[in-house]
Amino acid sequence: MEPDPLPHLQILRSFCAGWSSDGAPAEQLRIRMWVMVLVIACGAAVGVQTSWVCPDIKNVSCSCDYPHTLRCTGNQSSLDWIASSLRGLPSSRMVSLLDCSIQGLVHINQPILKGVSLHGLVISSGVLVRVAEDAFDGIKYPLEALGFPNNQLTYVPILAISRLTLLSRLDLSYNRLQSLSSHSFQSLFNVRFLDLSWNRLSNISSKAFTDMSRLKTLRLQSNNINGDVISKLQGLLNLEELDLSSNRLSGPLTPRTFPRLPKLLTLNVASNQISSIVSGALSGFDAIENLNLEHNMIDVLEDHGFKALSTVKTLNLAHNRIIAFSESSFAHLKNLTTLDLSNNFLRALSNDLIFPLTSLRELRLDGNEISIVFAEALEGAHNITLLTMTDNPLNCDCSLTGFVEWLNKTQQELKEKVNAVCAIPPSLENAYVLELSMDQFVCDQDDSVLSAGSMPVSGTLVMLQGFDYNGTHVSLLWLLDSVVPYRCGDLFIYEELGVHQVLLETQSLNCNSTSMEDPRYLTISHDVSHMEKGQKYRYCITMVELRQKMHDVPNSLALGCSGIMALEEVYTPKIAAFQAVNSALSFIEIHAEAWPHTATCAGNISVYMESKTVHRSPFHCGLSKYNISGLPTYGPYNVCISFQGIEPECVSVAAQYVLPHPYTPFATLIFSVTLSVFLLIVILVYKYFRRKTKPPKLHEQCFLPTHHDDNQTSGYMKLHATTKV
Repeated sequence: MEPDPLPHLQILRSFCAGWSSDGAPAEQLRIRMWVMVLVIACGAAVGVQTSWVCPDIKNVSCSCDYPHTLRCTGNQSSLDWIASSLRGLPSSRMVSLLDCSIQGLVHINQPILKGVSLHGLVISSGVLVRVAEDAFDGIKYPLEALGFPNNQLTYVPILAISRLTLLSRLDLSYNRLQSLSSHSFQSLFNVRFLDLSWNRLSNISSKAFTDMSRLKTLRLQSNNINGDVISKLQGLLNLEELDLSSNRLSGPLTPRTFPRLPKLLTLNVASNQISSIVSGALSGFDAIENLNLEHNMIDVLEDHGFKALSTVKTLNLAHNRIIAFSESSFAHLKNLTTLDLSNNFLRALSNDLIFPLTSLRELRLDGNEISIVFAEALEGAHNITLLTMTDNPLNCDCSLTGFVEWLNKTQQELKEKVNAVCAIPPSLENAYVLELSMDQFVCDQDDSVLSAGSMPVSGTLVMLQGFDYNGTHVSLLWLLDSVVPYRCGDLFIYEELGVHQVLLETQSLNCNSTSMEDPRYLTISHDVSHMEKGQKYRYCITMVELRQKMHDVPNSLALGCSGIMALEEVYTPKIAAFQAVNSALSFIEIHAEAWPHTATCAGNISVYMESKTVHRSPFHCGLSKYNISGLPTYGPYNVCISFQGIEPECVSVAAQYVLPHPYTPFATLIFSVTLSVFLLIVILVYKYFRRKTKPPKLHEQCFLPTHHDDNQTSGYMKLHATTKV
């Protein structure tokens, strides 16, 4: 009779529903969950008609949290006791998963668990460093799941693991792996899940995963992996989930950052040092649906940066440095349903965000600096079911009425979660927006530029290039990447209090680009004598770009913010912006900004290739552009800026792929020889025709008679002439 799997399916449902109820540590839950799912699924094949009973293991502390699972703790001799007890069990009491925590187990030098029927095995000791080649010989059923988490392995025990031909899940997390060779996972053709999180990986062979053609989930969280390593990986064409959070990915996200992963559904690159998203980034991801970019250093979203990601449904950009975006920043995300922009530095909410996201349902904007919500910002947002705006300094004047009207038309559940609170004017401070009447949102005629109700946010990049503090005043040097005429708006100063940034003061700025020698640079001086030395502050400015005379385009609002900086007269050099581009063969163009702009602020630019230094030159804080040429081959390179006593900041520059130049040395030689022969033929032909067409030349010889006396009688003179042809 065929076994009835229904009881096991019921167990699986109850297990998945109540997984976190046992109070186990989070890492243990994560480590063992995949094994448990496998075991319970495999348990259905046993077909037990009677209730399963937990085995009684003598001399070892064991327990059974779920049917067909056995967790044991003990010393090195405990494995022998466990194996002896499990060998004699009837099939109705078979254990599918064995999870052992063995104290003091440094080496597995001989076969363990001979004759035991198992589908999954987890062994943790905290000190395990070696696994013998025959460690799993004799296990009755081929293992399908194997875990060695929380050990001290410095290499993959492939000689032992490769014998497990049906292995589909492998967990080597929380070890000390530093590198992976092309043989590290040799012959593991059936592995679909691989966890290498919390190791020390920095060097991974491009062919490390080529034998794992069925791999669907790869977890590399919390290692030391950079972009050069990832871009070269091969053999991951069936991968569906990739976790690279908490690594060393830096610089812009470009089309070359990752290899082509056509079936990838989920990518997690949170907690890295990604600085921007270049147009066409991740263009090899044809099916991606979930993208996590939180806790990076992203401050710029290029226009059409997501044009290759039309399949994305969930996008997390929380905890970055995003100040503003343009109408094309989120273009092409037609399937996006969830967007998290919380804890950035957005100053305004405009229609540029909502308009292209026709499928958006959830939008999180908590913890920004949003003071303006333009009247048309949420026009067309008919599908929004969740909008959160906690911890934003809203300016509750007449410009907010459009937003309030939209809120009043939404469902009650959405209203309760918005949590929008006024910051100014002072009379409405800390008031809930939805508790105010419409006649309380009023504007004075002298309101600042921020109350310009329908003014769109510009895509102009405004960066703090210089900072100087003399004890009473700060001098802020701002750089604009646009030449559009503008007038200054306001300076905002925020004070860091714990995890929050609170608006400390606002100052109106009186300046106009038409009166400046170079309007790209704007210097602002401000009295900070009342501010606390050593405390950390952020500085933001607004400017109105005067576009009405340019093709009838309306004025727009440009925004810029600094990083969090301590108010100190003397401080260590700090890199404000850093980008390197491989724009030509063996050539790197570097754009960098560092503070302070003083003669003593100097460091070094170093270029590395394959861990070798290939270039080093001085770096001066007052300069912003460097060109480095004469580098070997095509890269890739690792470019670092360093100051004495400070950890260097580095970015990766991808290899320059250039088609062979048509004028190779051999081609040049052929061309030269051909040209010489052609010129010689032309000369010979010219000489030949010249001789043919030239008239004959006559040569004459004249013989004069001897001198005669004048008195001589008349006579004659005979001329003798000869002609030579």
